[in-house]
Amino acid sequence: MAAGDPVPPDRTIYRAIRGKQLNSDKSINEIAFLLQPAHGQYEDETYLSFGVDIRGAIAGLNNIRYVAEMRVADILPLGLTVVEDPDPQKIQVSGMPMARDDEATAYRVAKDLRNKAKLLPAQ
Repeated sequence: MAAGDPVPPDRTIYRAIRGKQLNSDKSINEIAFLLQPAHGQYEDETYLSFGVDIRGAIAGLNNIRYVAEMRVADILPLGLTVVEDPDPQKIQVSGMPMARDDEATAYRVAKDLRNKAKLLPAQ
């Protein structure tokens, strides 16, 4: 598959979850699925980054203890697009707004993603 190709619905993908993205009961907070605004040298996110496997999800990140496991088939009905990334370890999930542009929709989609995710240890 090449960058931009749709990811088949039967695939499972993984998103790195930082400690601050967990609730006190160790459940995933919806903020884990919000696009991040520009900060430091980084521009606004335009898509959520997932990994093709757990190693791909945490590649290049530090201190990641958890990942969210999701099926592509659970993401597509939310109106999101799931495509291959130029990095073969990554998957792009796009189609949701920044919270500052449409807070209600961003949080609704983030909560829907959270509800479909299964929390797993990253190791």
